[in-house]
Amino acid sequence: MLKDKDSFYTKAFIDYMDRDHMAVAIAFIILMRTGESTLSAMAAPFMVDLGIKVHYGWLSGGVGLPFSIIGAMAGGFLISKFSLKKVIWPFLLAQNLTNLVYMALALSLAKYLALNTGADVITFIGHFNLFLVACVHAFDQFAGGLGTAVLITFLMRTCTERFKAAHFAIGTGLMNVSGVLAGVASGFLAQRLGYGIYFGLTFLLSVPGLCLIFFIPFLDTDSMEKKNPSF
Repeated sequence: MLKDKDSFYTKAFIDYMDRDHMAVAIAFIILMRTGESTLSAMAAPFMVDLGIKVHYGWLSGGVGLPFSIIGAMAGGFLISKFSLKKVIWPFLLAQNLTNLVYMALALSLAKYLALNTGADVITFIGHFNLFLVACVHAFDQFAGGLGTAVLITFLMRTCTERFKAAHFAIGTGLMNVSGVLAGVASGFLAQRLGYGIYFGLTFLLSVPGLCLIFFIPFLDTDSMEKKNPSF
């Protein structure tokens, strides 16, 4: 495809890459959801091993989905009100603090993980612990919604007027790289390390993306308009 320099896709790809600080932007797109993707890959198996598989339906559909939508809507509203530059750090920090909350939950419920993992007879974790799981899942989905609003807004900022659709496709493709890698290694790591340490590791994986926030372009709309009047 890239051999034909006159093709639309070649021009779109070159136009996407051939801008100042794009290497940092691409690294950020790939890394910003690494921690979240690695956590999400094992969230459902964690609940199964915890012994609450029968509750996963209402936790996912009745708690997770509404809070995810609320988080995305709140994120979009706050970005439009305060600007992406002002909210990107707290939003992504909230998204990745979920990993530490899951770590604390896994460590506090380690007894039930040991009892119920692979067990034929499930030991109920108790209503209070089930409520805690629901709260953690709600926070996870709400913070994930904030992160989604940030990511979509940032990806849109990387698109030029001429190649909007193609550039957005490139950005979403790069975003999925960390999710694919997380899916490959997550099960092995969780089994070897245990859920508590594994969730702590997922937070560490989010740190590079958080650090890149201070160096990425496209956060300031005014500077973008000067460089690209058609934006």
